[in-house]
Amino acid sequence: MSAYLALLVLNLPLIPYIARLLAGPRTYLVPFVLFFALIGSYIEQNNPTELLIMIRLGILAADFLLYRLPSAAAHHWIYPGRNDGRQSGPGY
Repeated sequence: MSAYLALLVLNLPLIPYIARLLAGPRTYLVPFVLFFALIGSYIEQNNPTELLIMIRLGILAADFLLYRLPSAAAHHWIYPGRNDGRQSGPGY
């Protein structure tokens, strides 16, 4: 809990700088985000399979954008269940 508080206090002064970074051109921002996301997923498990899963999910997301499919369709594809309008899962 104290580590979260320390990170909050340390990061609050950096908000204007982070906002300036996000206002930059997408041609620079997207490759950096993809690079750090791929490196982070590989470092977590030291397993190339994690990279393949992440790349495949990225391709799936790009296909959904390209073909203008609703993201709810992906949710029902990943988490199959009842399709009668009622919520399913524990506690419902």
